[in-house]
Amino acid sequence: MEFNFPQNISISENLRLCSFTPKDYISLWILIEKNRSYLEKWLPWVDTTTQPEHSLHFIMGTILCARKGKEVHWGIYEDDLLIGLIGAHHLDWENSHGMIGYWLDEEEQGKGIITSVVQVLLPIFHQELGLKTVEIRASTLNKPSNQVAIRAGFSYIETLPKSDKVQDIWHDLNVYQHAAESKEESQ
Repeated sequence: MEFNFPQNISISENLRLCSFTPKDYISLWILIEKNRSYLEKWLPWVDTTTQPEHSLHFIMGTILCARKGKEVHWGIYEDDLLIGLIGAHHLDWENSHGMIGYWLDEEEQGKGIITSVVQVLLPIFHQELGLKTVEIRASTLNKPSNQVAIRAGFSYIETLPKSDKVQDIWHDLNVYQHAAESKEESQ
């Protein structure tokens, strides 16, 4: 079965999500390099992303995974400038569950961009894709990421101790969940 996720999603007048294509790898690489010292605090893959070709391999992998319905990624564009990435991971169609991961150019943080993107994606995940629950996991030390989950209407579920290792540091992860409204709740 081949999946067809939305390719372009409008968030606001100058903010949009676009599926990655192979030609985007240099823009992605430049954004990673610009934010390397910030990203390496939170994301384990940053240390192994050392060449532009690694961004190309990532994009090619995401295209294949999207076709198989395993995960989907979009670039976050402000006007025509790539400023971040958001994706749905660990898509479990049998149990109608998925997880959201994201990162944003450090200079663009604090403007509510990721919260807005998540709020636009939730109806797509719940109504169009049929996911009953969507999850965000954030290091207990990453206050902005935890705030995104709260502002976007996710409920705190639990804290997973020492469940993510980044740069030889174990992070406890807060788990947040957003459930689709049942038909009974919406009436």
